[in-house]
Amino acid sequence: MSFFILSDVNKVALKLFGRRKLLSYAQESLIQTGTSFDELISGTNSIDLAIRLNISSYMLPENNYCDFLRNWYMFSVPIMTKNENRGCISILSRENCINQEIALIVGLLSYKISNEYKKRKKINSTNLCDVTLTDSQIRILKVLARGCTDKCAAMELGISLGTVRYHKTNIFRKLNVESCVQAIMKVLKYGIISLDDMEL
Repeated sequence: MSFFILSDVNKVALKLFGRRKLLSYAQESLIQTGTSFDELISGTNSIDLAIRLNISSYMLPENNYCDFLRNWYMFSVPIMTKNENRGCISILSRENCINQEIALIVGLLSYKISNEYKKRKKINSTNLCDVTLTDSQIRILKVLARGCTDKCAAMELGISLGTVRYHKTNIFRKLNVESCVQAIMKVLKYGIISLDDMEL
């Protein structure tokens, strides 16, 4: 039986994933959210090595120089984005060595987390100073922000439903978003529209 630990670049456990019974046992071993795996605090361990050296790291229980890790097999993979370490994903097992298949899964999880981080960073880093929305697009966003449907917005603004949808497509493209909610949140965040614009 195994469980996963997601750690930040400071080698602190952010989240533990696994069966409740095993997580309870881990907690009894002092492995929990907030536990530091820094070598100066916890001794040599797989999480510290993976983050410090930017390489995958496997440790047998007898190689852990920390009392609370001496019963655990550990395999850790750093989460990298553009040569910058963001933390690591680790698997700990009490009973069994970690085989190649499990190690591969941990590596894939690291890759998936890294890609998700890059995607979210790209979406959040769209510089709205460079984005120019037309007056028509802003008017449509204000109406949609009040909860109107496309059809309702068309009627309220005196334009066709096709025109509303055309402007929405361009708004989504310019803001690098996929939904009205994302678009509205982004324009609110950057002050293109205000909460007052959303009042009925």
